[in-house]
Amino acid sequence: MKAIVLEQPGTFRLTTMDEPGKPGPGEALVRVRQVGVCGTDLHAYQGTQPFFTYPRILGHELSVEVVATGVSEKGDHTQGDHKGRPYNDTEEVGSSI
Repeated sequence: MKAIVLEQPGTFRLTTMDEPGKPGPGEALVRVRQVGVCGTDLHAYQGTQPFFTYPRILGHELSVEVVATGVSEKGDHTQGDHKGRPYNDTEEVGSSI
């Protein structure tokens, strides 16, 4: 799979990473469809985020498609679902992307 890595402040690199394995119990494998850029990402790029180490993959505001699920007692994620997680929100948001 492709990933964009912030190698050091000001330097991105497009790379290929191993595909993740099958999801385990209570896990879901997702395909990222959209990523929001926030102030934390900008500070990381500028090198002014004191808590970050490099290299790192940025992005925590995501819109994803569920590709596969592991065994779950809740059954709250199903293959083909579209989910979003806004920054600092404790509940995921379903949508019809």
